[in-house]
Amino acid sequence: MTHRQRTILALAFTTVGLVSGATAQPFAAKAQVSAAEVYMGARIQLYIQVQGTDQPTRPDVSGIRDFTVRYAGTRPSTQRQLTIVNGRRRQTVHRSATIVYELAPKREGALTIPALIVKHGGKEIRTQVIRIQAKRPEKTTQIRLRVRLSQKECYVGEAIRATWTLYFSTNLKSLNMTVPVLKDPRFTVPEFTPEIDPARQRQYRRLRFADFEVIALQGEGTLDRKRYTTLSFEKILIPRVAGECTIPTSTVYAEAVVGRKRTNDFFNRVREVTKKMAAPSNSPSLTVKAPPTEGRPANFSGHVGRFKLMTVADPTTVNVGDPINLTLVIEGPEFLDPVECPDLTTQPDLTSGFKISQNSEPGEVQGTRKVFKRIIRATHPDVTEIPPVELPYFDSAKGTYETARSRAIPLQVRATKVITAQDAEGTTVSAPITRKARTRAKGLAANYEDASVLRNQRAGIQVWLASPTWLALLIGMPLGYLVLAIALGTYRRRHADPNAVQARRALRVCLSALGRAEADGEPHDRVLGAIRAFCGAKFGLTAGALTYEDIAPRLAEASVPPEDCDQLRELFGHCEAGRYAGGASVTAEKLITTATELVRRLDRGIGR
Repeated sequence: MTHRQRTILALAFTTVGLVSGATAQPFAAKAQVSAAEVYMGARIQLYIQVQGTDQPTRPDVSGIRDFTVRYAGTRPSTQRQLTIVNGRRRQTVHRSATIVYELAPKREGALTIPALIVKHGGKEIRTQVIRIQAKRPEKTTQIRLRVRLSQKECYVGEAIRATWTLYFSTNLKSLNMTVPVLKDPRFTVPEFTPEIDPARQRQYRRLRFADFEVIALQGEGTLDRKRYTTLSFEKILIPRVAGECTIPTSTVYAEAVVGRKRTNDFFNRVREVTKKMAAPSNSPSLTVKAPPTEGRPANFSGHVGRFKLMTVADPTTVNVGDPINLTLVIEGPEFLDPVECPDLTTQPDLTSGFKISQNSEPGEVQGTRKVFKRIIRATHPDVTEIPPVELPYFDSAKGTYETARSRAIPLQVRATKVITAQDAEGTTVSAPITRKARTRAKGLAANYEDASVLRNQRAGIQVWLASPTWLALLIGMPLGYLVLAIALGTYRRRHADPNAVQARRALRVCLSALGRAEADGEPHDRVLGAIRAFCGAKFGLTAGALTYEDIAPRLAEASVPPEDCDQLRELFGHCEAGRYAGGASVTAEKLITTATELVRRLDRGIGR
């Protein structure tokens, strides 16, 4: 071997030893579910955990026939690890992703999630087959659900109130509810926010379920001679079709505390014993009638109830063709979301003297009114008023068709002056030009100056260094650029990863929220929100409705001690018990102290 060959070989080995390398990560995939048992009407999560890539292709789920499947997103993850041994650097990159689906069982009994094929880079991997047991909710008197309608009969397009009341006699750790009528095509369900009673402000609870969110009122009630704690909320239903209909059964799912037992660990702590429960609601009937065809106006557009109509115009003194802002204010039933503006083009009194714009902007609900804005233009100077606008409606109380009319608005319209081509060009001379030329005494010399007005303005490096202003610019500009570059580089490094920035601030934000929890009222709700925000920032998750089951896999990946995991699970339980039942087994002060100590330990253990 020549000296040159030995040198090349040595350089090759040195390069292999010193250059950072990334270890190849094998491609793998497996499937997991959030629960092996599910009640009819409830949902479980299917997790497809993929190793070797953070951008996996979603598998074909058409073979899952026992469930209704809904894609719930993909959670990518990238972890980098750098090790230096004897001066040799080695970098390992772990890329993974979790594909999430929500499954709702279609029938009772033993159900199967078949093997799914995950593809990446020309490779295919089959996940394992998973078996699920679907059951109907057991009858229990500890939780019950009732639905009540504000009336048993209504017309198509007439809004009614539906009230859901949950009765429970035990502490609830978690709560979920399915309400099929909210997605029933036979009804329109507008957005609805209840009026808050200031005297009962502390009794309102914001409940976040899997498919919707409501503001519920906590109270007490009696059902079948048994006393319960209650949570009730309302929705607005507007029927679209006529006929006899039954409101689909709603189902509530809860994890209830049924007892307590001591653990066998070193601390001999007391742990709550929980049981999953479910309860179906009743299915009230509703008779929906169509407005009669006899006496129906030709321009009737489906308004049901009792209405008033007012109009406002601005300006009221215009030229022919000028735009006039016409505001239509409709007063009517309590819920005006589906109410539409009357079609102005179908009203002959208005179209005979005005050109109506084609804009169809949606109206704006303002309290008990809905306001629409339209633009009209007078077509001739003989127009003296904006005629009344008509809104036909069906009065459900009287059972007859009526018409709401606005008042006429006086209007002054001026004729428009016709502009000729000569007016536009301005060629007409209104008066003769009498300006005379004047003679300058100096003649052309008045336009010139001699050399005496010139001033010596020497320039160069010597002049710049002698001037404090130039010296400050020469030194200050590079120095300022250097400071700006350093500051910008520092900012970019600190904010290169937004999730990492939130993770670093998570402890400080959480401790601040815990410090205010007792003073703000509802300490259990405040502590639960602070813990969810802390865990969401640390693991890059959405904090809104996190549960311990969502966080548990991430805690295991971060090698958090089991005793801290158990304490976090109990903390979630205490907070949710205080949130839903208004009380818990620990005081607010102890709960806040325990949460503060726990998040400090978790912050040290999780890192980031």
